[in-house]
Amino acid sequence: LARLAQGYYAASAALPESLGMALLSSPVVVWFTGTVMAKTQDRHTLAYLHDQHQRYFSAFDHRRVLVESYRASIRGTVLDVADRLALPVLLVAGAQDELGSVAGQERLARRIREVSPRVRLEVFDGVGHLIHYERAPETAGVMRDFLRTD
Repeated sequence: LARLAQGYYAASAALPESLGMALLSSPVVVWFTGTVMAKTQDRHTLAYLHDQHQRYFSAFDHRRVLVESYRASIRGTVLDVADRLALPVLLVAGAQDELGSVAGQERLARRIREVSPRVRLEVFDGVGHLIHYERAPETAGVMRDFLRTD
């Protein structure tokens, strides 16, 4: 999935401006990406997810900025600065996330733990990259619990 995303953004950047913008804001592509990343079968959650993606994923002004943002997001990761995160850190991951991995999150937690007073990794089974849609109440609960803990 990550390679597919790289190809998508590379093609969007290489095309003439109008075609690149059309590809980046295509409702079909936006629907497809949400469908691929979602793991839930709950039709209400899927409907909400697709509604939000259709409303907001194409709300950008300049193709260049969006493509540069994507490139920046894959060039570096929080792992690059993990040894400087000397603060409490909560990591929330989906066990079936195609854009990340549980092993990667565990590695990150270990690195942060070297300097942080408190690190917690919460992994939700049956969820991919869209935890904030598929497990919103549970994620909020984990965040509340983490913030309450001294």
